[in-house]
Amino acid sequence: MKHIRDQIKSFLDFSGISANALARASGVNVIYICRVKNGIRQDMASSRADALREAMLALDHDAARKAGVGL
Repeated sequence: MKHIRDQIKSFLDFSGISANALARASGVNVIYICRVKNGIRQDMASSRADALREAMLALDHDAARKAGVGL
């Protein structure tokens, strides 16, 4: 399984969905998502990563699969 940072970057690229929409769907703060995506923050708690993965699958299942998202 890919690292959550790679999954976020790939998902946003493949889906065209904004980080704001992902934040709303997952309940994870958009600033936190952007910091991980841009490499400012290296990792996140597994509960946040799981919430993001679930939201990516719910928002766009095909883009999530291309990004390597799996639970």
